[in-house]
Order: sequence, then C-alpha cells, then structure tokens
Amino acid sequence: MDSTPQPQSGSTKAPPGERCPEDVGPTRSRWLRALAWTCAVTSALLVLCSLTVVVVVWWYGRKADDVDPRALLDYHPPQVTRVLARDGTVIGELVFEERRTLVAYETLPQHLVDAFLAAEDADFFAHDGLDWPSIARAVFSALRRREINQGGSTITQQVIKNTLLSQVRSVERKSQELILAGRVEAVLSKRQIFEIYVNEIYLGEGRYGVEEAARWYFGKHAAEVDLGEAAVLAALPRAPGVVTPYRRVESLEARRDYVLRQMVTHGFADEEAVAPFLGAPIQAQAHARGGRSLHIGEADEFVALAQAELERRYGAEALPTLGATVRTSVDLELQRSARSAGRRQLAELEARHGYGEHARVSSARARQRLEARAARDERALAAGQRRTLILADAGERFIEVQGEGAGGGAGGGAGGGTGQGAEVRLRAHVGGQAVELELPARLAALPRAELERRFPAGGVITARLVAAGGGGVPAVAELEPGPELAAILTDVRSGELLALVGGRSFERGDFDHARRARRQPGSTFKPVVYGAALRSRAFTAASTGYGGPAGEPMRLRSALAQSDNGVALAVMRAVGPAPVHAFARDLGIEAPLGSQLSLALGTSELTPLELLTAYLTLARGGVGIEPRAILGIEVNADLQGERPVALAGAPSPRRFGVEPELAALLTSMLTSVVSEGTGKQAAALGRPVAGKTGTTDEARDAWFSGYTPQLAATVWVGFDMPRSLGAQESGASLALPIWLELMRAASKDQPRGDFHEPDSLRHAFVDARGGGPVCRASTLWYEPERCTQGWLFRSCEPAQWRAREPYLNCASPSRWHEELFLAETEPGGERATSGRRPIGERPLGPDPNERGGEAPVFSAVEVESVAVFTPAQGLSALDPQAMVRALAPLERRALDVWRRVLASSPRVAARTGAELRFSARLDAEGSLEHLRITRSSEDPSVDAYATASLEAALTGLRLELPRALVDPRRRQAQIELRLVIGDEFSGPASSK
Repeated sequence: MDSTPQPQSGSTKAPPGERCPEDVGPTRSRWLRALAWTCAVTSALLVLCSLTVVVVVWWYGRKADDVDPRALLDYHPPQVTRVLARDGTVIGELVFEERRTLVAYETLPQHLVDAFLAAEDADFFAHDGLDWPSIARAVFSALRRREINQGGSTITQQVIKNTLLSQVRSVERKSQELILAGRVEAVLSKRQIFEIYVNEIYLGEGRYGVEEAARWYFGKHAAEVDLGEAAVLAALPRAPGVVTPYRRVESLEARRDYVLRQMVTHGFADEEAVAPFLGAPIQAQAHARGGRSLHIGEADEFVALAQAELERRYGAEALPTLGATVRTSVDLELQRSARSAGRRQLAELEARHGYGEHARVSSARARQRLEARAARDERALAAGQRRTLILADAGERFIEVQGEGAGGGAGGGAGGGTGQGAEVRLRAHVGGQAVELELPARLAALPRAELERRFPAGGVITARLVAAGGGGVPAVAELEPGPELAAILTDVRSGELLALVGGRSFERGDFDHARRARRQPGSTFKPVVYGAALRSRAFTAASTGYGGPAGEPMRLRSALAQSDNGVALAVMRAVGPAPVHAFARDLGIEAPLGSQLSLALGTSELTPLELLTAYLTLARGGVGIEPRAILGIEVNADLQGERPVALAGAPSPRRFGVEPELAALLTSMLTSVVSEGTGKQAAALGRPVAGKTGTTDEARDAWFSGYTPQLAATVWVGFDMPRSLGAQESGASLALPIWLELMRAASKDQPRGDFHEPDSLRHAFVDARGGGPVCRASTLWYEPERCTQGWLFRSCEPAQWRAREPYLNCASPSRWHEELFLAETEPGGERATSGRRPIGERPLGPDPNERGGEAPVFSAVEVESVAVFTPAQGLSALDPQAMVRALAPLERRALDVWRRVLASSPRVAARTGAELRFSARLDAEGSLEHLRITRSSEDPSVDAYATASLEAALTGLRLELPRALVDPRRRQAQIELRLVIGDEFSGPASSK
C-alpha cells in the first residue's frame, strides 16, 4: 500500500522543495528574455564600440598615411664619437644630441634579448605587431578613467612612437601606432625592429640604447652583461628618469626581480639560472663627480685634433650621427707630466715676479723703494692702468667673505674654502691709495692656507685697475692673466705626438698655443741659418766670426752654443735670405719668413708645432715627417651594414727633408749647446741631447727645442699679449726646465742610443780658438834672441833666422778640437774653408737682449802653442791627450805662482783684461833654457812681475816631453805661453 501522502483535492500548493510546472514556465521565460535583451544590447554596444574605435582610429590615424615606415630602413640616430689614447683609454667624447652607440642584433647575448621580451612584449616574435588583449585592456582603462594611463604597446609600437611619432600620450598617436604597426612589420623584419628598439630606447642618466647603458652602469659592453645585469637594463624603461642604479635603487631591484620571474614564466630562463640574482643588490660602477669619465678632459688638445680630422674627412654635418672611434697617439702619463711641469714652472715664475695668480715675497726695504717710486708717480689712479700693488699685513690682508654660501676659505678656517658664490678681496695699496684686489671664483674656492701662500702679507703683485676709487673709497683691481705655455713631445721614429699641451689649462674650444700661437722663435731659429751656411759649403762648423762680449773670433759651433747674435747676423749677411728660406722649407717650416738680417735672430713668427717639425727633421737624420696625432679612425656600420662615405681620405704626407750629412753635422753642433753652451741644464738627462734655447727681446718669449735619438720636444712660455716675462728670464730658465722634466718622464724606459753619423762626414782637428788647422807646416826656425836673466832690465843678442827642414807649428794640444766636416771642406780638403779671416764686425759690447755669450775670462796661464817636429802627413799619429798631460804640470806650476803674485800685488791685479805672451825654450830633458816676452802689457812693472813669476815657476821644473816636441837636431823644444789678468782667479786652469 502506497503510503506517500496525497495532495488534498482542490489544493494548489506543492509539497516542500518542489515547484509546480505552471510556476516554472513564466519565470524561465522572463530570465531568457532578459538574457537575450542583455546579449542584444551588449552586442550592439560592442558593435558600436568597435565602430567607434574604428572611426576614431580612422579619424585620428588618417595622418599615418603621411608617415613612411620605410624611413626606418635609413635609421641613423645621433651617436657618440669616442676619442681614445694610444692605450685605448677614453679621453674624450663628442656628444651632439643624444648619447648613443649602435649595436647590431647579432652582437647581443640571447639573455639580454629575452629580458627585454619578458619585460615588454613576450609574444613579440609571434604577433603581427599588435597585442589585441593588451590593447583591449588599455582601451577599457582609458574609457573607465577617461584618460590614457596604460600603454599596452608592443615593441613594434614603441619603435613607432620613439622614431616616427611624438612621445605625447594621445588618442591620435595611439591611433597612428595601430595603423602603422602592420606597415612597419611588413617593411622590417622582427630582428630589425628589435634592433632599433634596443638602440633607441632611453635608459636613464642621459644614456640611450643598451650599449651606452651597459657601459655607464656596469663598465662593459652590452655583449658582456650577465643575466642579472640584462634584467636591470630591461627594468629601466618603466621609469628611466626616476629609477636608476643610482636613484631609488630598491624600486629598480624590485622591477628587476619581476623581469627575472617573467623570464621564468615565459620560458626564457629556468629558476636555477635566475635564483642567484633575485634579491641581490645591484652592483653599478661608481663615477666621478659631475658624471665625467676618469680621463675625460686630460688631453682635450687631442680631442680637438680628432674632431677637426673627422670634420675634414666626413663634414661637420655628419658628426652627430657618425659614431666613430678615433685612436690618437697621446700617452696620458706624458701628457700629465708635461702639463704639471708647465704649471709648476709658471707658478714659480709668477711668484718670482709678482703677477698672474701669485704675489712676490718682498722685503721691507724693497717695499719702501716701491712706495717711494709710487709716490713720485704723478699719474692719478685710473681704470685700465697696470700697477704694482703692495698687499696689506697679515692681520688685515683678507676682506671678509661676502655673498651667499660663504664659509671657510679666506674668511674661514685654515683648511676651509669659500662657498659657492662667495667673494674674496685682498687689501693692498699703491702710492698711499687703498686698493681692493678682487680674486676670481676659482681662487676664492681655495683653502685659506693656499691663499696665504700665494698672496703673502706684504707681498707685491702687478694687477690691472678696474675702478679708480677716491673720496675714501678704495680703488678696485683685478688679476691679469698669467703667462701661458705650449709643450709638444713626439716620437722621432714615427713622428707620433706623445704629448701636446696647448695651454696652462686647456679645454676643448680654447686657443691651442701649441698649434696656433705664432710667436718669434728667437735663437731657436739660428740652426736654420747655420744649416743654410753649411749647405753652401762656404762655411764649416770651424769657420769663425766676430762675436762674444769681447768681440773675439768665435767658431760657428761655439757661436751657436753660446747663442751669439753677432756671428749669426754675420752669417745671415754672408749667406743671404733665399738660401735660409729654402733650408727652412726643407726642414718643414711653412710660415712666411722675412728677408731682413734680423731673421737670423728669429724675428719671423712660427708656431711651436712648426719649430718642432724642423727639429724633428734634424733628429730623423734629415728625413722630414709631419708630426701626427691620429693613428686610426673607425666608423661603425649602421644597422644595414653600411658605412658613411668619406668626403676626403687620409692626408697625403708632405715631402721635405735635408741632406743626411748636413742634418748630422747640425745635430753635432746642437750637442755643443748642451755640453758647453746655454742649454747645459739639458745634460742632466744623462743621454745624448741636441737642442737650442731661445729668448726674444725683453724676454717676451722663452723657448727650448731639442731632441735625443728617440724623442723630440719643444716648449714655449710667454704671455698671450706679448710682454716681458721678467728680468733675467730666458729660455734656459723657463722653457728648458719644463723640457727636461718632460723628457725625463718620456726617456725612463728608452734605451740609451747615440746620434747616427753618416760615413760621408769627415773628422779633423782644428784650433778651438781660431778654427784653423791645429798645425801648420813651416820651414823657418826662429832662433830666439839670447838675453841675460834680470828683473827689470836685460841684455839681448840679435835674433837669427835659419833654414831648417819642415816641422809643424801647432796650437797647444789643450786647444785641439775634433771637428766634423762635410766631405772636401775639412782642412786639407779640396774645398777647405776653415781658417779664413773671421766674418762680421767686432761688437762694441755684449748684446743686452741675448742670454748667451761667453762668460768673463778669469786669470789664467796656458800653453798657447808648441813646435811639433812631425811631418804634416803624420799629424794623425799624434796623441793630443798625451801632450796635454805632459804640459799640464807646467800650466799648474805657472798658474799657482801667478795667483800668489796677483794676491800680493794689487797694482798688477788691477790691470784686468791685460794679456801677455812668452816664448819658452826647453832642453830635451824638459828644463827651462830660455824665456822671453813676446807681447807686452804696456806696463813695465806688470811685465817684470809676469816674467819673474814664470821664471820662478819653470826653474827647476823637469817635464817629460813627448818625442814629437823636441827638435831632433838641436834637442830643444819651443813653447808659447799666454798669461791673462782677469777679474778673479778660480782654479788651476782657465775658465770660460
């Protein structure tokens, strides 16, 4: 029996949990109708939205037709051009718009590519340029927020935005991106698009593209970054202007970790590979303050040369996109040595004379003289005057620092410096008028101790007035620019410039004194004049001219060594301007040259680089070469593998040079400048040196140019507006110390070599005093008059002449000088030119503008000549050193006695400049037989003292005479002695 409850008759209520059919039908129908309505409305809205998007994209993107995607095939963005030192160190960068270095896709490591894909567009290699889901999300967000705040851009779209369109977020730009994406994908391959992307994108710190970012942040090329560094680079595009490895690093580390996890998610890397980098601190390289690389600015002279060469080859308009790498010849260590040596020398120069940025220490007496002189100066203080100021005492020298940021420095503690915008003045006076001396900002920032050292209390400094003052108001003065310098060092063999200092402090765009300053070279031009004279073969290094303070004949070698002006002018007059001009051109000098006699003194202006070129030609044995700084230029190919076409090739070498034997002869003469002349300081280098000092009128320019077998260098010092560098200053005191310090640094690893001497040169002995042969053949023997020995009076027999067989009348062996000659110009040669009458005129006095010239002759006794009984053809067999050693005891004994006579006889010593000559005859054993005076001092008392002194010195002296000095028949030797009374006496031999 069914026990299930039955519903009551007429009841409509269903059991619990059940619904009647009549109730279900209407409800479902309503829901279905609602659903259908919703779907219809949604579909209509979707269609409407789609149509709206299409219309909007069409409307705003219609201008996309004006954009040609094929322009990306000619992708040439701004790039950095780098200038390198010879060792590869970056010394300069030419950045015109954006700092970028192009890299090809093939050079990028796969993990770097994958990192950017994971961060920006994982499906880049799969889609057709548009990521529709991302676009939909971006559109929905824009409609909801009523602003464009999501990119949703593929890498293709970002390339379009960065290269073809603007960076402004707008519907118009997004519309154009959508339209252009497919067109770009049709023109460029995926690799090309990605290549443009990673080169164009901004990655912070002023760096565009992955190559520049990798160099800046990690100090390596993009091809060398590891997985963690690649993820850092891929994390940067999100906020490159805000988040970098140096700012908000925590945010960048979080973004990097996100990129690494995305690489795992998309299968670009496994968890084991990314694990070491997750959460690790970013290790970015440190940079100098101001963002400059370590060596940027140290050799801007070479950077300027590199830029000039690039402009010559490719044109200035091509430089912004060139992206070249220029390797220069500079040695940074030597460049630093040259500049530091120059700065140090100029600072000492300023301190000696009180100008530029240093005051001169002055005594109380010197200040009194200056004050008295200023008091006599009737000129009123006026702006523009150059006046010598006396600084105030220590307690009141510095005026309180004014301006914002003041602190320390002149107004602060001993170790502090002034703040930004601070002003420092020094109290001073001139002629009773108070003056305030303004210091420039670079000096105001120095520590107090340094300012006190540069501007000592009571110091004296020359400055220019800018305001006259008066009425209780002090005048105002400012420092004038100090002296400048140029220093150039080159390798002799290759002509490569190892150092080029164009100024005391040089920045790109400044005036390069080494290449552009045209100044009078002074006596450094004299080798050009002497070279033209030697080339004519009318002169040799032994030819003589009148010169020196006393106007005595000087050999050309000595005249060049002592920088004698009189001889140089005489040679110039004898040779003429045309041969000098021709020889200068053959040495490599291109500057216009004058035709006046003063050309011999270096009055035609040259640049230091031109002068170096001339000396480099001599150093290379006569083979000319232009100094060069550019070793190579490499221009990277663009992304299409093409390189820019050069407008001009490498410069053609200029051909010039002089005869090898002539270059060697001049080099030999220039070594005498160092061994015995005005360039003696250069001998401290400890290796063969040839060079020449130069000082122009009133010491406006100071020069030294010289070379060793391996290196050549030229140094110049002077003011930009020519004026005297100071009393007693010269090339030897200013330029030579800089040259020496530079050459020491450059030569420390160089082997010691000798200058090459061609076999065509001839060696011969000449008389160091007259330049003629040391021995002359004679057939007459002079029989001296026989005199009784006495103090003031003597009885003499008549002199006799008698014929003898030939013998040689020789100068004292101590005067024998081994000289070099061009073939056939040596003594005895077919075209012998030595021993002629000296050229020129005897000077009336020493040249006040020349820093050379012979030193005063001190009191001396010397053997002037001897009779040598050897045939002329046997001269080469003589040993001058042996004869010098044999006669040295005679000179020492005579000088010792003569010094005692002068010390005890004021009247005799007062005859300064007097010369006497004696003839002495010795027997075969070297004992004195006879002494007679042959040249008197014109004072009988002096003659008597001198005669007695020599007799006392020689009596009892026995010399071991060489066989050649003794007459084989009469068994006698004849010696001529010279005795000089000078200002002082300083040793056992004459001093020059």
